[in-house]
Amino acid sequence: MPVNRPARHLPASPDQLLTGKLVLLGHLLRQSASAIYRRELGLGQEEWRIVARLGSTESVPLSELARRTGLRKSQISRAIARLLRKALLSRSVGEEDAREARLHLTAHGRRVHQAIVRTAAKRSAHLASGIGAARLERLHADLDRLLERAAELLKRSA
Repeated sequence: MPVNRPARHLPASPDQLLTGKLVLLGHLLRQSASAIYRRELGLGQEEWRIVARLGSTESVPLSELARRTGLRKSQISRAIARLLRKALLSRSVGEEDAREARLHLTAHGRRVHQAIVRTAAKRSAHLASGIGAARLERLHADLDRLLERAAELLKRSA
């Protein structure tokens, strides 16, 4: 059955739907990444996700970090406290709003971020092994489109 046409009959399980497969894929990748980053870097799931996101920006307010990581503010607050104790993060007062704390990676945090990126690149290469370059390029384009559509679904559900 083509994936871009509505099913005439419902599948036996949601796991057989595109959304179910993507959720499972995300779960498996997050779990394996968490095991690696805990073992190699001593970081829990919330911690490595925060360091990964902060590495792509100069600094970010807590509210934006919550949006980018998909974590609840309470999860982020606890993880930030741990990252501050580990000297991976520093905190400053927001320039426009003194009530808004801005977070920055320390030099140590940037080195950890680089280790996360190297490991993620190896995992990504392993995941894509056996898929030809043209097919992989198409997959990236399709995933970008799926991300756009998922954002639309989120807006509609709010």
